[in-house]
Amino acid sequence: MAKLPFVVQPRLKPIMEMIGSEESGKFEIERRGFLNVAEKSFVQAAVGSDSALADLHQLAAKISRKTQIPTADIFQMLVGNMPDKKNLLEPFEGEISEALTGLMAYQEKHKLAIAACMLMNRIDPNLTVEDALELHPDIVDGLNALYNDEEAKNIEALEAAMADDKPKTEAGKE
Repeated sequence: MAKLPFVVQPRLKPIMEMIGSEESGKFEIERRGFLNVAEKSFVQAAVGSDSALADLHQLAAKISRKTQIPTADIFQMLVGNMPDKKNLLEPFEGEISEALTGLMAYQEKHKLAIAACMLMNRIDPNLTVEDALELHPDIVDGLNALYNDEEAKNIEALEAAMADDKPKTEAGKE
């Protein structure tokens, strides 16, 4: 990629982050403090056509109409954030089970899309989605945590690395 003619250089430099565990093996991957457009687009394209979330919202709206409980409250019950009111949903157990099964499949698909995205964009462009299917769960979890931090533009690790690189005075101040 061509170098941009920055008038002011980016303040923080990328660092290498360790992903994995003793069981899965470990490797380094670049932490930048952000996701680029290609990374965001890859994940959105991979899961964008999945209707699991829309199906869950439609089911919440249907139950809301039949029970006169606000849709937002029904949705919170469906995703388990209001367990004390779950008995109101018993008449809809079959539909709820189907919708939640679809949501769990969506979540797994999303995690694998993120893992594949991070591998292909930051490790080796020759890796494939099929390669991500073979990954140890610790690696998938680590890649997802990194992606989520980068999506949130979390720069704490970059700032800490930059602070570690600065020379210290005798009093321990910069």
